[in-house]
Amino acid sequence: MNQLFIRSDKGEYLPGEFVCGAVYLDINAPTEGHGVQVSFQGEESVCCELQVNGLRTNVQAKQEYVDYCHTDLFTQNEPFACGSYCFPFRLRLPHQIPGTFKTTCIETSFAWSACVMYQLHANIAGAETMKVSQDIVVTAVTPENLRDNHLTRAHEIVFVPSRRLFGQKMHVTLKLIKNFLKTGENLRLRMIFTHGNQTAIHGFSMKLLQTLTLTVPSKSKIKEVPGVADKKVTVIREVAGMMPSGAYNVGNWHGVDNLMIPLKTEHGQNILPSVHGKFIKCEYSLEVGLNMGKYVKTIICPIPGVLPECNTEWLSWEPHPWFQNAEIKLGTSPITPTEHILESGPFSRLPRFQDL
Repeated sequence: MNQLFIRSDKGEYLPGEFVCGAVYLDINAPTEGHGVQVSFQGEESVCCELQVNGLRTNVQAKQEYVDYCHTDLFTQNEPFACGSYCFPFRLRLPHQIPGTFKTTCIETSFAWSACVMYQLHANIAGAETMKVSQDIVVTAVTPENLRDNHLTRAHEIVFVPSRRLFGQKMHVTLKLIKNFLKTGENLRLRMIFTHGNQTAIHGFSMKLLQTLTLTVPSKSKIKEVPGVADKKVTVIREVAGMMPSGAYNVGNWHGVDNLMIPLKTEHGQNILPSVHGKFIKCEYSLEVGLNMGKYVKTIICPIPGVLPECNTEWLSWEPHPWFQNAEIKLGTSPITPTEHILESGPFSRLPRFQDL
């Protein structure tokens, strides 16, 4: 049986990076196939289905970010002979694209789905039934974001705990330990108190808030997707507790370090990643409440980014033994890398190229 596979050099990419990969073809039976085509598509879409007075209405909105459609990677005049072949390719992601995202909602009178997905495809020209695909996860941060992940912004409030006109003011500062985390990880927080009487704070609460906005073009029959208000805020998770006895004390300031809230729902599922697309926006913030006894003081701390999960499809992939002996074929396509590039780091992560 003839076999076809496609593999990228890694599972997750940043905007602007090159996607290096290869198509692997094993011919064991006669075929009419005489070429290899690669497609790479990235698309944001919102689809909503309404039921009004017994009638169903479907509204869709789409935005393409990447579109290499059926690009010829390699062609020849005669069909492929029996043997194993490897066809490398190299594509570049645009610099301004949203990250991977997917969610759905199904109710009695309406249903909607929202998705940002990136996918590689390969097919054999002349043997159209031979085709394969692989998802790519795009993490919409810059290398500078990741390098400076620990340089977080301080969020501060100043108030008088006793609510007396001439009471001593308290300064409370919140800082995230990291700006960007993967969904499912623990968001960690540092809380610092300067001046004032910190014993006035009896306890605290933390709420992980999600703001999800889905829209469709104004020319459509509906402006907003039902079930999601212009800015629907959802409490994803809530944590409460007493001020720990181990709060540290340095000079004239006190604090609590390493407060944690999981980036998961109450049922243990990973939350949706952040996204800023044309039709889909998903953002997160942390609402911290300080229990002063008779009242609660609240601080809102925006979360710069929740990153998508790892590409489990890519991680679980296993190469076939014949990959290592496949004949490397280079065509004249603009997405075919040069021999010099084939000797670089990205291709060394792919089967058959490690020994070049």
